[in-house]
Amino acid sequence: KKNGTTKLVNKKGTALGGGGIAYDKERNIYYMSSGTSIRTFNTKNQLVSSFDEKHHQTNQGFSYNNGYFYRPTWESAGTYKNSIYDKIFKKNTTVIYQFGRDGSFTHAYYIDNPLYEVESMAFDEHNVPYIAFNGPSGHYTVYKVTNSDLLKKLRQSFTISYYGNGGSGAPKDQTAYVGVEKNLSKTKPTRKNYTFLGWSTNKDAKKASYSAGAKYVKAYGKSNSNVKLYAVWEESKYTITYNANGGSGAPAMQTVGATKTAKLSTTKPTRANYTFLGWSTNKGATAASYQAGAAYNDKKSITLYAVWRTNTYTITYNANGGSGAPVTQNATINQAVTLSATRPVRSGYTFLGWATKQDATSAQYASGAQYTGSKNITLYAVWKQNPAQIPPATEKITITYDANGGTNVPPATTAEIGKVVITTVQPTRAYFTFLGWSTSRAATTASYQPGASYTGNTSTTLYAVWKQNVVVISYNANGGTNAPANQVVPAGQVARLSAAKPVLSGYTFLGWSPDKNAKEGEYAPNDTITLAVDLVLYAIWERTPNTITFDANAGTNAPLPISTTGEIVLPEDRPVRTGYVFVGWSKDKNATTATYYPGDIIKNPENMTLYAVWQVATPMPIEGQADNENDDSDENINDASAINDGEEDDSVEVSELDPSELPNTGPAEVAVATIALVCICSGAAYWYMSSRQLKSLQKTVRGHHIESRKNAKNN
Repeated sequence: KKNGTTKLVNKKGTALGGGGIAYDKERNIYYMSSGTSIRTFNTKNQLVSSFDEKHHQTNQGFSYNNGYFYRPTWESAGTYKNSIYDKIFKKNTTVIYQFGRDGSFTHAYYIDNPLYEVESMAFDEHNVPYIAFNGPSGHYTVYKVTNSDLLKKLRQSFTISYYGNGGSGAPKDQTAYVGVEKNLSKTKPTRKNYTFLGWSTNKDAKKASYSAGAKYVKAYGKSNSNVKLYAVWEESKYTITYNANGGSGAPAMQTVGATKTAKLSTTKPTRANYTFLGWSTNKGATAASYQAGAAYNDKKSITLYAVWRTNTYTITYNANGGSGAPVTQNATINQAVTLSATRPVRSGYTFLGWATKQDATSAQYASGAQYTGSKNITLYAVWKQNPAQIPPATEKITITYDANGGTNVPPATTAEIGKVVITTVQPTRAYFTFLGWSTSRAATTASYQPGASYTGNTSTTLYAVWKQNVVVISYNANGGTNAPANQVVPAGQVARLSAAKPVLSGYTFLGWSPDKNAKEGEYAPNDTITLAVDLVLYAIWERTPNTITFDANAGTNAPLPISTTGEIVLPEDRPVRTGYVFVGWSKDKNATTATYYPGDIIKNPENMTLYAVWQVATPMPIEGQADNENDDSDENINDASAINDGEEDDSVEVSELDPSELPNTGPAEVAVATIALVCICSGAAYWYMSSRQLKSLQKTVRGHHIESRKNAKNN
């Protein structure tokens, strides 16, 4: 206190002045400086804390109660630049702001009595607020707020609208308030082949600003304009994974947009001693379903396995002066193979085995031995000359034949040694080809052919050697593309058709049939089949129906959708809309002119939606309404005396119109006039005609109207 004046000073002794002062239950002092900061002093007049108020307004007073600050102010539209309520109240308004100890704005209240400028506010021990106004006489007028309706909470509302942005199932609109957190809707829209990322105020955003269910708040002082949130989409992906299936160098995985057709990688894996045939979804496949670089149309994730064919080489046998050499063998590179057990013969010589040199005197490989190689080889018979022997001239041997699974077994052959001839009778076996005869039941190559000489000197049994027949299944896309590769399968055994499907734009694949013109598929992909001969299968197609959907476009009674594979005739049914005239149909929802009309024929239509095109109905102007001679009002029509020179009798004569009064028009004009007549009778007109034509029609209508009333009265 100095010179009779009490001053508030900081800890340095500097005097403070400004907008207001209050204290809490602990007697701590709160001082507001110029409406921008709040400082706290303890009972010893020491500065404890300070912070900036986040919501600036012109100060008229200051108060504290139960953990909140209250600052009353007198808002006047246009007076304070920072006033957030000028948009709500276009007159002088008393507002009380409430904010926390950290300066965070919580609520605002307005006083339902904005007659005077508010000066201050305080609370008693019962937390009842008192508000002081600057009265009209310059004195304070104090209000004790015992009626809770005196203070009304202000909340600025706005609408949060959701837009699917190409998707469907967007949430319903939400109402939110400025300064109040709002949980966004948890509902997520959907869109085929796309993933929902969240919401953004930018329709073209690639990243979401808000997730579904996230908190959204618009701070005080910000505009309360409505918020539009647009769904943010990311195109879904599918992957193509390549497995070298025992090889190496498989292509990298491909990631493709869900709406796009993929092209398989042109990179081919490698595998020692194998040839790459293509790709299949079956790890154990022997035939490829997809080729490198081919189109992949299924648009779903897939793993493709490399299909391999083993590389082979040949082993050729040379009798080297003898006869009956084994047939050539095919062997797998670097895999052990059993050499033929068939032994060649040579008169006066003993067979020792096989060697890679023609002049070898010792054998490198015995008959039936194991051999591993990687390239073509010729094995030469190695001979040792026998001492001279003269077999008994009369000794005979017998050759017995075994069909080895076949039928039609030949009879045994008996002859002298050196004169035995193999029978020419051949056995038979379904789905197998007879290769000849061998002394081994398990032989895959023949040692003797029918009609050949048998050089052995002992009786023996010869077994039929068979080769499994194969058939080829060929696929014809029949106008489409991506037909599966040909399949070679054993004849007479159950085989499985390719799982791959061809494609043809605008058509649905029904299956396979040997008949190119069949209407239904006889076989489906992956079906099993048993064949004896080659077979060509044709893809069977069915045109995919197209659908036209009708949208009344704010009207009602739209025709039902039409689906067909051929041409479509647009229905004569027309939608209706009050105050509008139906013009026709358009693919553009906002079109003002029509592209299609009822009865139009659309050949090979596409899937589409046709929207009704409307024009605002404009009533037809009617001239001469004020002319008593041509007055059509109900008053004159009801008053028969006005028509019959004032005589109120029951007889009413209606003369025909003079032909000269009829419109001198052609067929089109007559048609328009007829339509206008119908419209006049129904009380609505939408076509224009001249005043003279309209008056003639009015007279005709009046005549029919009077005659109708006359008949009704007589009856």
